[in-house]
Amino acid sequence: MFASFEPTHTGFVAEIDGCRCSIEGAPSPIAERIDWRWTIAQPTPENPDGSDPYQYEVLATGETVTPLQAEQQIVAWLEAHPPEDA
Repeated sequence: MFASFEPTHTGFVAEIDGCRCSIEGAPSPIAERIDWRWTIAQPTPENPDGSDPYQYEVLATGETVTPLQAEQQIVAWLEAHPPEDA
């Protein structure tokens, strides 16, 4: 399932089933905690190998209070939207 995993300064980016999945933390604008934003994206047709990080189509995003919730939401989304067979 996982193809790669790379930590960042504020979270991580992983490739799962051809999708780039990221979880990034940032201070909450309304509370004294960290909010976690997750994103699932796939390369555009012009970027078939995913080498250009700016040519991705966002498929889904969300926000959570913990990184574990973000991970669970990513997994649930990927299970509900399996990649098409080539």
